[in-house]
Formats: sequence, structure tokens, C-alpha cells
Amino acid sequence: MGWASVALYGILVAGVGAFVLRLYRAREPRVRGSALMATLRILALAIVVLILLDPAIPSAVSDLGPGRRWILVDGSRSMAAPQGPESAWARARASSEISSGGDPVVLFGDDPRVFGGTDEEGGPPFAASRLVPALERAAEAGARSVLILSDLRIEDVADARSIASELGLGIDVRELGGEVRSAGIVSLELGTPLERDEPVSASVEVFAVGAHGASATVEVHAEDRVVAQRTVALPDEGRRIRLELALPPPSMDGEVRYSARVLLDGDTFPSDDERIVYADVRGEEGNLVLISLHPDWELRFLLPVLERATGLTGRGFIGTGTERFLPMGMDGGEGSPGADALRRMVATAEILVVQAASDLPQWLGEALADAPRSLLLARGPDVASSLVHLEAARAGEWYVSREIPTSPLAGELSGLDLSGLPPLAELLPPSAPHPGAAPLTVQLRGSGAEEPAMVLLSGDPGRRAVALTSGFWRWALRGGEGRDAYERLWSGVAGWLLANEPLTRVPGVRPTERVVPSRRPVAWTASSLAGEQVTLRLEREGSVLTDTVFLVPEDGRFQTPELEAGTYRYVSTPMGGSGEWTGRLDVTGWTADLAHPRDTTLARADGRDGSTAARTAPGDPLRTHPLPYLLVISLLCAEWIIRRRRGLR
Repeated sequence: MGWASVALYGILVAGVGAFVLRLYRAREPRVRGSALMATLRILALAIVVLILLDPAIPSAVSDLGPGRRWILVDGSRSMAAPQGPESAWARARASSEISSGGDPVVLFGDDPRVFGGTDEEGGPPFAASRLVPALERAAEAGARSVLILSDLRIEDVADARSIASELGLGIDVRELGGEVRSAGIVSLELGTPLERDEPVSASVEVFAVGAHGASATVEVHAEDRVVAQRTVALPDEGRRIRLELALPPPSMDGEVRYSARVLLDGDTFPSDDERIVYADVRGEEGNLVLISLHPDWELRFLLPVLERATGLTGRGFIGTGTERFLPMGMDGGEGSPGADALRRMVATAEILVVQAASDLPQWLGEALADAPRSLLLARGPDVASSLVHLEAARAGEWYVSREIPTSPLAGELSGLDLSGLPPLAELLPPSAPHPGAAPLTVQLRGSGAEEPAMVLLSGDPGRRAVALTSGFWRWALRGGEGRDAYERLWSGVAGWLLANEPLTRVPGVRPTERVVPSRRPVAWTASSLAGEQVTLRLEREGSVLTDTVFLVPEDGRFQTPELEAGTYRYVSTPMGGSGEWTGRLDVTGWTADLAHPRDTTLARADGRDGSTAARTAPGDPLRTHPLPYLLVISLLCAEWIIRRRRGLR
């Protein structure tokens, strides 16, 4: 610790000591041994402050020895690219540091893991090269330096430099890469919505390595048909170009597979040549339709969650105060639907979602009354008068009650920690008892009477959910447990709406992602079949690979083992029921790792040469030693024992 750190430590300990002494003298009864108890607590808190400052403890060992240095091996797929006589991956596996077995060896990329498992026999497993998680894990384990074996095409190199300096890690780098000639696709994006017999806009981002002055051909395929082709001059290394392409109208409804490919003579790394996306070509009937007359941040998060939960194509429209409605995510130009088309979509929607604060237009009110399944986001008392009688809005911070009421969503919400969720905004309390169930209740400022935040109503002609509060989007914005609570709540609402009459057009079983990275388990969702047995058959090129029976868990999600790269067709049927769901998924080894230029400044992360930093490291961080924690526990236990013997709580 430098003099500044020592001074800061002294000030903090003095402040802690003054607080503890005041506590024992002014608030605690005067008993024999008060001075000893105060001293024990001050010592415990002084050690806690020291742990937070985390000084390095000098070591009696002059050499680093095993465990003091970690070897971090880049596990991204770019390491397998031919770079001279052999790949960087082959050089890393043959390095003497790894074969000696002296230091821990960790593979870094998407998720750090111990190097040397069977997973690496087929080549580097990760699609991206991320170093920060491995540096943090090394520092937590007490490493004082790291040796990095990489081609230095690291995605988070700037953050890695900052983290290494902050954690005091010495860094030594061995660059294993060489010259590569390759062109690749970073992304393929399609304009939305995709309509039958209407042109499609596509955006393709291209990069190149070792191909200065060369040109390549970019093709876009719809299924097996080439629908666009362009020859482009490739950018220099580290730069990208974006192509805007006009594609012909889709020739079919439903699921369409689009792919973008780049063709370069002499390309030595094919793993980045093709990018695949699946698009749903939308019809006007049988969709999930959202109409907002009072838009807020909720729309950004709600519609994607409902789409994933139901498998329906989502159509969102925002009212402008006139009879015109703008599609969400568009500028309202040619994509704006006509009045007749919009009313037809609303009238034939499988699930209708309405967000409004006042009286609805007559056509929308009639559609909401007749909809077999609807979700109303009430922003005013009048808009829900036909469903539930509400009082005027009550502003304030409404916190969700910790106890989950008995309702059809209780199973979906069980296990959630609701205490840390951000508060909801204004509430529309019912003016009379309602006939439905309340899956959530809220309390003003976290205390007082409980009020329903949402009601679930069943009757003629179907099921309806009415949200009586606003601000759920704050949960999703926070991330972590808040986002999980948000998705489970609205997925549960969607599942309840579908439970009375499951939709034949909605896949009962479907992959969470239709383009899955290779060497990763495939995630599936079957929310409408929770607790039931289903069969799942996977086919490739006409051959059946697996035919298995699954018991769908209560959360409706399960996984199947990883698959080799390729296009697969799946067929699923419920056991003892009727119906069959089919679809496709692609497993791909795509990576855009070569799009990141080599960065040779990583070895100077701490302002010194990495190997010198490793030799002169002052010692292990205090937080890695068990003794301070044992002392804190012992001192606090001793204080507690004395307090109990003196009659204090």
C-alpha cells in the first residue's frame, strides 16, 4: 500500500471507530465490558476495510511457481484458420508452457473453461474471443500474472487492458497468428415486416482480411434460389462495408430461410463466409396484434416476449391521434396499412393487445369485445369499463407484494424474488369486487392495503387479461432478475390466454433460436405443453438422427444435445394427443472473429512489459487469503458472546 492508501485506511478506520464508540456510549446500556466489546467490533470492521482496499501481501517465495501464473489460450474459431505452415491453434496446443503442466491452463472465449478437455479435439469451440471473463477469474483465484497465447483478434481488448491494470495483473503475450486471406459476412438483416408479394429490403455487412485491392461476389439466397448478387471491392483489414439490397417478394408464406454468402478466390477460412436468418412471411390473419393509443416504453419489451411465448407473428401499430396507425419499427411510409387492412387484422387476431387511456374507437372496441383472447393495458378508468369497473388513477410508487396470490399464474411466478423489483407507476384500483383472479398485488410505497396489479377474466367469448398498473418495462430494463420476472409474468399471461383453446397454427414445440451455434446444446420451448410428454424427431437430409420422448418441464423449456453443423428438420407430436408441429433449424459454425484486427498493445496493459510485471509482482491480493475472513468471524463471534452474557441483544 502506498502512502495515500495508508492515509485513506487510517481515515476510514478512525471514522469507523468513532461511530462504534458513539454507538456504545450513547445508545447501548452501560455494562461491564463495553470497552472490550467496542474494541472487538472496531478491529473486525478495520479488517473488513482492509479487505476492501485489497493490498498485496508480500510473499516469501521469490519465484512465481505453479498457480501464481495462469496460461490463457484463445479458444475462438479464428485460431483454426491456416496461418502459415500450421494454424495458431496447432501452435498453442504444441507450446512448451502447456505441455510442461506447471501452470493452470484456461481456454478463453464465450465462457472460460479448463483447457484440455475432449471438447477441444475438434478445434477451438468458441465463436467469439472475449478475454475479460478469464482475466477476472484469474484475479479472483489469486493469479499475479497471465500468459496469453492468441492470434490477438480479441473482441474486448480495450476492456481487457483496463481490467488488467485495475486488477494489477502482469500480462505476457505470445502472438501465434500469421497472414490469413479471407472475406466474411458480419451480419444479414432483413427489413420488416415481410409480406407476401411485396419486395424485401436486405442489409449485408462484409469484411476482409489479407485481401487488399481484391473484389468478391456477395450473393443472397432465399431458400435455394439466388435472389440478389453484387460484386464489391473488399475493404482493408479492420474496416467493413454495408450493402443495401432489394430482394424480390417472397414466393411463399410462413418460414423462409435467407442466407448471405461471400465468394473470394483463395479464401482460406470458410467459417465466416455465410450468414443465415429465418424470416416469417406474414399474412393478415391469425397474428398477435398490438394496437397502442397511449404508447410508452412497454411496447419495446412486451411484443417480443409475447411473440416468443406464443409462436405467433407479432404486428404492432401506434396511433397518431388520427385514423392513421404507424407500424412499430418503421417510418410509417409505404409500410403503413390501410384502414380496411388494419381492421381486418384486428378482427381476425388470435391474440389482441390494446393499450389505451380513454374511450376506444368504435371498431376497436367491438374487436376487443369479440376477441377470443385479449390483453388490455389500461391507462385510464374508462377504457376498461366493459370488463371491470375502475376508480380514478392513483399515482405513486407501487411495489409488488412479496406473497404471490393464488391464481393461474402462481406456478409460473413461484420462486421469484419480488422484493427487489422497481416500483410500478400509477394504479387503477377496481371500484367493486371483480370476478377474476389477481396474479399480482401491489402496495403503495411497499406498505398498506394490497391492490390488484392485474386481473384475469374468463367468460364469453374468451379469456381477457387487464393490466391495472404501468411501468412493468422497468423490470426488463434493469436486466437480471428483473428481466426474468418480466418475461415469466408476460409469458405466463400468454400461456393462460392460450390454455383454453391451444392454437393449431402455433408450434407446440419449437427451438428457441432457429440458427444455433455449433457445439452448444439446442434449447427448445413448449410453454403450452408444460407437464406433458411429447416426441421430438430430428432429420437431416432425409435421415432420422434422433427420435426421443420428452417430459416438458413446468417452465416449458428443455435442451437436446449439441448437433453438427447443418440444416435440420424437426417433427414433434404430443403423446396421446393430436397434431404435429414441424419446422427447420440451422446449426452453424459461423464466426466473425477475423473482423477484429490484431491488437499488439495488450502486453502494455499495466504500463510495463508483461514479463517484468510478472517477476516483480509484490505478492498475492489480501482477498485471496482465508485468515482475514476467519479473524473477522472470530472477533464478531467473541463480541456477540460477551454481549449475550452482559444481557445485551
